[in-house]
Amino acid sequence: MKPSQAVPLLASLLARIRADAKAGGRYFAGLVSEQEREALETAHSLLRNSPTPDDREVSGDLEHEQAEDDAGLTHALTEDGESGRRQAGEGASHGEGSESAGGVLRASFDHSESPAPARVEPTVAAGVPKRPIVRTALARQAPDAPEVTLCLDFGTAKSKAFCGVWDREGPRTEWLPLDLSIGTQAQEGDGNIYSVTSSMWLSPEGSVYVGWPAVEKSLEREGGRRLDSVKERLAPAQRVDFSAPAMTCSGESLTLDEALTFYLGFLTDAALSILERKYRYPRLVRRRFSLPCWPLEHRLWLAAEMRRRVAAAQIVADTFSGAWQGNHAETVREVVRAALADSERVDYLVDRNLEARPDLAAHWGAVLEPLAAGSGRIHSSRVTRKLCLVIDVGAGTTDIALFMVMPGPKAFPVSPPSGISLPLAGNEIDRLLLDSLVAQAGAIPAKRDQAKSSLALRIRPAKEELFREGRLELSVPGLQTLSMQRDEFLATTGMTDFGARLRSEVEGFLSQVDNSFWRSEGSFQLVLTGGGTTLPMVRSLANDALRIGRGSVQFSLEQALPDGFSNHFGAEFETEFPQLAVAFGGASPLCLDEGAAQARFFGDAPPPGPLERVQTGGL
Repeated sequence: MKPSQAVPLLASLLARIRADAKAGGRYFAGLVSEQEREALETAHSLLRNSPTPDDREVSGDLEHEQAEDDAGLTHALTEDGESGRRQAGEGASHGEGSESAGGVLRASFDHSESPAPARVEPTVAAGVPKRPIVRTALARQAPDAPEVTLCLDFGTAKSKAFCGVWDREGPRTEWLPLDLSIGTQAQEGDGNIYSVTSSMWLSPEGSVYVGWPAVEKSLEREGGRRLDSVKERLAPAQRVDFSAPAMTCSGESLTLDEALTFYLGFLTDAALSILERKYRYPRLVRRRFSLPCWPLEHRLWLAAEMRRRVAAAQIVADTFSGAWQGNHAETVREVVRAALADSERVDYLVDRNLEARPDLAAHWGAVLEPLAAGSGRIHSSRVTRKLCLVIDVGAGTTDIALFMVMPGPKAFPVSPPSGISLPLAGNEIDRLLLDSLVAQAGAIPAKRDQAKSSLALRIRPAKEELFREGRLELSVPGLQTLSMQRDEFLATTGMTDFGARLRSEVEGFLSQVDNSFWRSEGSFQLVLTGGGTTLPMVRSLANDALRIGRGSVQFSLEQALPDGFSNHFGAEFETEFPQLAVAFGGASPLCLDEGAAQARFFGDAPPPGPLERVQTGGL
């Protein structure tokens, strides 16, 4: 076997080595094919017959370009599910060869592998790896493909991305959603295809790891510092100081600004690498980013700050593309600081609506998470009047919004308020599960501290296993095996209080809505999105009537994937869609605009007031 043939096979083998969160070790997932065995023999023969002068350790990232299966290209939506072929030599506009039918753009792509872009290799200066900064984006003043919009959903536990293609001068009901398998691109070890882990790890030697490798490294080695959610540091309850250290270990550190911008670069590169390789679009496309419905003053300040860092992330993405793991903290600092210094020159990539008021998120290029999560429901061939309640249950927050969908299709958010953000989410459940498991360690403080220290870095995957399998067993060195049944955990005081508080907050939110909406003809639909959609106390909101003032209302639970798309995506996509809903809707031309919110329902007649604030063309 030729070495060039062995490389992708070896990469496939490495990608199937998984970390065991419970045991703290590694295991190999799957069987070894005959071709893979031959690739191992080829590598062994080369190493055995090619001595190194001083037997130095050879390290580095093995770029794994996983070929996209032909069936994956059916995700390029068509009316009847058929897929043609986009010519590789097509111009940057990508407009030719596309046609629309049934309100969805029809397009297809050449799925042969394109040559990998040139990678910038680090050089060594003063003992610290240096990396020349790639400033290709500075040579442009406008996006290369104006019809493409990328939405980055920077999450507390998982981050996602999605792309939409539409003619900005044409009907906005015609668009082409492009799924981005960034989990596969980043070689996520937990099996997720469309999301990447929002974690970073700083090793005792000062090396930085990001995504799933950060989790793996932290479980393999003692020492180091793991940061499981940069986003959590941006919450209004925190005193946000971008210059404060976010990760410190053995004299090396990264500030919040450096960690945030580096992670955004990682997320951006994962999305753009798929867009470039699979769909043949350039990397310099406009993008939006999501924000929770935090209090207005805080989220507007943060939207302006995030705009700068989302823009700078393009330079970071281009510089580290394909080589994200094991970079020295000094190298990361150097690149991030240079990128932030040039952020205004790449601001053209942020999809800002400068016609919107500065007190709206869209002015800064942001979309509000619950409004974006519900926006995919507007693209339907059978739109009827309905009032939709969106509950987006993430790891850091649960965001709630209400909007009205009308035939056309058109839609508008309902106010006041357009949305709220609650600190009742996955992280709170992590804490409750940790406390329940630690309580089993006994009354001796030293043993409880030992159990808490051992379980803290493993609690998130442990929670996922508990709700998936119904039972959890975790070994703690020096202690007995700790176990928990799902029903047992749901019955704890902490979890019953969690469910009661969530219901109370939802009912309080709905009680602020004007009665004209409850008297409107049409259906009441509940849209559940986010990683917490399967929690029993969340799904029960569709089973029982919700109190609103002196009355009550019953919502019907909508299917996970919006109507009109279920026949065009694979089973894996449909399974992960609740977590993708924000990025999916955020990349839509019909993404709900908080500036068009209405406080009363006037039926089919236009609402009174300044009509320039209503998106009559895009809704």
